[in-house]
Amino acid sequence: MQRPRRRGPAILAAALALASAVLLLLLLRCGGGKPRSGSQPVYAAPGHTSSSGGGPAPAAKLNASVVVLVIASREPVYALQWAVWSRLKDDHPDVAVYLLVANESLAAPQIDEAAGLLQLPMRESYIPGILDKTVEGLRVMLSDTRRSFKYVLRTNMSSMWHWARFMAHVAALPASGVFAGVTFEMSEHPGVTFASGAGYTVSRDVARTIVEGAAELNKHVLDDVAVGLLLGKRGVRPTGMGRCDLTDGKLPAPLDDGKCHHWRTKNHDRLKYDGYLMSRLYFELYPLPPALVQRQ
Repeated sequence: MQRPRRRGPAILAAALALASAVLLLLLLRCGGGKPRSGSQPVYAAPGHTSSSGGGPAPAAKLNASVVVLVIASREPVYALQWAVWSRLKDDHPDVAVYLLVANESLAAPQIDEAAGLLQLPMRESYIPGILDKTVEGLRVMLSDTRRSFKYVLRTNMSSMWHWARFMAHVAALPASGVFAGVTFEMSEHPGVTFASGAGYTVSRDVARTIVEGAAELNKHVLDDVAVGLLLGKRGVRPTGMGRCDLTDGKLPAPLDDGKCHHWRTKNHDRLKYDGYLMSRLYFELYPLPPALVQRQ
């Protein structure tokens, strides 16, 4: 006698897929992927040329205290995350967000300010692609002498941030020597402490140390390990900065505890949970204005 098949997981998957589709539609209708005000042109990073024409970065981005570099992907599995980040990038006036993608057809880095997009002339890959994006993204920002940022947050599309809480942490950081994130150690590298690539913050001087030491980076290991090894040689050790992990498929209600500033939403089944968690977190942390909700 055959045992009846369990329908619970299938029903949950279908429900999450439907919820994700609804949230994606709501994000797109509310402006996900579109600039909220004005239109800024695509332009080449300083010191380079671009066939797309030139144009200035808006003053708000040039004067932002924190530059956020997001390791991004155009893969369909990240569609909801992309929609969330397209709105998240505009949710704090002192934070300048750029999604980093590879584009082999380019001869030089290219920035689209309206989209918060930094395209880099390289091949898309995991190792060493994420490390290369990190180094070149830092290089582009540091080479633009108009920018007055004090810190860089390097993160990825699977991370959600509450900017006001994050900036409260940043306000307590020293002006230099900062390398902060969720720390870990590896038995094969005794004495070295690393900061998780899901989100680490470096001060401007440490960002420059990474760029200037690029030739010494190990391109055969994970990007956060490579950065940790280089900075360890320079005597820069990471300090702890908290994070909430939503990685086991559990769906607490609400997701926000009122304290966390960084969530990692990365599960083994990315299609089932990750986009849903990201979009649900976004609407909890950044509620739509009542007038906008009424128009939906």
